Amino acid sequence: MATRLDTLITHVRSATENQEVSSSVGIPDAEFIRYFNEAQDHIVAKIIQQHKYVFGQEVIIPIVRSQEAYDVPDEAFVKNKLLYVEYSDDGNPDNYFPLRSKTLLERYSFGSGVPNRYVLRNGQILLSPIPMSLGASLRVNYIKRPCDLDVRRGSVSAVTLDPSTNTITSLTLTITSDNVSEFNLNEDHITIIDRLGNIKMKGVLADSTGITGAGPTYTFNVDSSFVYQDGESISVGNYIVFGEFASSHHQLDDQVERFLTTWVMWKIYKRDVAAQNTQDIERELNILEQDIIESYANIEDGMVTSPIIYNWEGWEDFN
Repeated sequence: MATRLDTLITHVRSATENQEVSSSVGIPDAEFIRYFNEAQDHIVAKIIQQHKYVFGQEVIIPIVRSQEAYDVPDEAFVKNKLLYVEYSDDGNPDNYFPLRSKTLLERYSFGSGVPNRYVLRNGQILLSPIPMSLGASLRVNYIKRPCDLDVRRGSVSAVTLDPSTNTITSLTLTITSDNVSEFNLNEDHITIIDRLGNIKMKGVLADSTGITGAGPTYTFNVDSSFVYQDGESISVGNYIVFGEFASSHHQLDDQVERFLTTWVMWKIYKRDVAAQNTQDIERELNILEQDIIESYANIEDGMVTSPIIYNWEGWEDFN
């Protein structure tokens, strides 16, 4: 099971002899948090370059009649690259067929009917022809990005949800005044998590007043536009982290954790000593990186099969 980020930071502080920290002395937690996120972004990008399917995620998007554009999921690692897109004219899982990826030059917006292609533009899927069926749906497979890493900032002391509208009526937090100030200065969203870092509700948006109150509990002023997704919830005792899609625990395999901590140690040592003295840790990072990439190859070998190409009647007219 993944180790909580604040515990990983404590381990790195001890290993690099950086335990002493205050407002004027030492390396603040914010810098460690940034380094851990840099490490995660680096290793995930390296894995995806070699084995893109291991972080594959699938979502069903209902079709709206006469609507051309549909948003790529917010959790997509890269919004201009999808694994594949399928269409079902009646939403039946047995009737999905693949749509061909085309460029903007190959897009056409005249006519309507059953789509046979899609174009990606500015984080949206554009269907051609424009669908007209009721009950149709897209099945989109994409590369899911890992959640950002953050330390626990506080906990939920009271909450009222309106399940009829999927909105938050009120949200009260137990949180330090320092974290309140940091949020109001630098942040817009929080993510609600349980004690193991599992995301309970993501992207909770604050209004312009942010977090208000006199402590020890504070009011999180939810923006009126925020609507949570079906299946999401908040319970008293849940924790909060800063960010639209974040957690106190990484979501990668346990073997990646050693890479993350070693990367952060390397960044800290580079601050404190001459660059040539970091060669040993750089060699260790390279070995860890290669071991991780090779281990993910074994995962992908069990996921990928030879593609089946369907010759759907009528497609030849649009090639």
